[in-house]
Amino acid sequence: MKMYEQHLDQIKNDCSYNSCTFTLKNTNLSVKNCQFYNCKFYGNVIFDQVENISIKNCDFEKVCFLDLKNVFFEKTYINRLTVTLSKKNISYIKNITVKILSISSLGLKYIPNEVFKMKKLESLILSNNNIKKISTKILYMNLKSLDLSNNEIKKIPSTLQLPSSMKELILFGNPIEYVNIEKNSCKIVLDYKINDFLIPRQLFFLLKKKQCISNFTLKFFLKINGLHHKEVCFSHPTLVAESFKNKDSYWHCSMLCIDKIKPEYCVEIGDFGDGSDTPLLLNYEHSKTKPSVMCLIYEHDWKELAPDFETFYRWLNIKNRVLSLFCNLR
Repeated sequence: MKMYEQHLDQIKNDCSYNSCTFTLKNTNLSVKNCQFYNCKFYGNVIFDQVENISIKNCDFEKVCFLDLKNVFFEKTYINRLTVTLSKKNISYIKNITVKILSISSLGLKYIPNEVFKMKKLESLILSNNNIKKISTKILYMNLKSLDLSNNEIKKIPSTLQLPSSMKELILFGNPIEYVNIEKNSCKIVLDYKINDFLIPRQLFFLLKKKQCISNFTLKFFLKINGLHHKEVCFSHPTLVAESFKNKDSYWHCSMLCIDKIKPEYCVEIGDFGDGSDTPLLLNYEHSKTKPSVMCLIYEHDWKELAPDFETFYRWLNIKNRVLSLFCNLR
């Protein structure tokens, strides 16, 4: 089947599309045996499975590819591309003109060579990987923003010069003590904040390395605080006040006693495992940089577990030299 100059809200398999415009109802797609030429895609498109596809001279606003098999790109422009493929299947991006590229959480140990061939790339997101150093090849790109948050970079050579186009370098979540490079007008972000509340660096390392923690010391600590849970599960920090805006949020449950805390000062960082219904919070009411750690207890009230995150962190009893470094950063 051939489609020409159509405005479409769905994609059918085994079709050829020429000069079509897509505003898709279903953004999670499985597409097979199709050709797209001179087409435009609006909105956020997620391809769950793509097989035997040819894409030539097309424009995408936002697109994410989850699985690719036998796909050919030529003269294709993408405003924002997210890659969630394995690091072995990333070579296809060299044939695409991309403005914003996100290749996070792929276990990358270095920046793929294909990235350096993307001359028109403005923003590169490499968060949550295993990268240990910044390649000097970055100098020859025209990046405006580089996100290397939550990697394994311990130091940055003082000889490294950022490209003059660089406006922002994001490095929070790395075991870096200081940065001594020529910044020019570039903003270097070493800390992550929510509403000016400083999120502890150790938390991001826990999220990356070991989300769920259970050991004898932790169980003892919880028991003496009147809790009978066996583990702590961490999640990405979220301001409670923002979560409460969602009418379907579990924060509207009366058991959580939200009236006994100040949501605008509290950041949720996890809980005590499936079915616990016991949120773990950072409380910034008295300090924007050193929050206390608190949780909900069985009596439908809130209890302070530790005066600051470092104290709580030590109770986790994780034996790792890198983690110890994080404890001493602040």
